[in-house]
Amino acid sequence: MNCPYRLTPMDKWHQQRGAHMAEVSGWRRVVDYGDPKAEVAAIQSSVGLCDTTPLTKIDVQGRHSARMLEGLGRIPEVGGCAPAASAQASGTPAYIARLTRERFIILGSPEEGTQLCKRLTDAAAGDACVHVTDITSAYAVLQLAGPMSTKLLKKLGSARIDSMTT
Repeated sequence: MNCPYRLTPMDKWHQQRGAHMAEVSGWRRVVDYGDPKAEVAAIQSSVGLCDTTPLTKIDVQGRHSARMLEGLGRIPEVGGCAPAASAQASGTPAYIARLTRERFIILGSPEEGTQLCKRLTDAAAGDACVHVTDITSAYAVLQLAGPMSTKLLKKLGSARIDSMTT
C-alpha cells in the first residue's frame, strides 16, 4: 500500500480486530480476519457484516429525476431498490434506491464510480430539475448477510425489511 488510498470510517475498528488489509480500487479494504473459511461458514449459518463503504453512491434528485433514470431500468417505488442493469459499462449491475418521490441513490461498483457519475451527470445536463452529486465519501455502507440477518434487523427497529437475493 504505497500509493494514496481512501479509508472507510471503520478502518481503525477493522485493524484493532486483526483484519488483513489491502488496497482495492483506491480504498484500503478488509481481505479477511485470518480464516476466510470460518468467516464464510459463519455467514452461511448465522449472520455476517461487511464494510462496503467503497461502493459508489450517487445522489440524484429533482422533479425530473425519475424520468432521467428510466433509461437505466425499472424505477422502484419509494423505499424500494431495483437493479439498474444498463448503468455500468462492464455490465455489472448498479442499483437504484428510491428515497422519496424525487430523490434516488444509485449504488455501483467502486471501479466504475467515475464513469457512472459522469454518465448520470451527462444525462442530467441541460435539465435544471435534475441534480447529480457523488456522495461516495459522505456515507458508510454496511452489508448484512446470512440467514439470521432479517431477525437481527427486526431487533433493531420496525422499518420494512425486504430480502433481496442475487
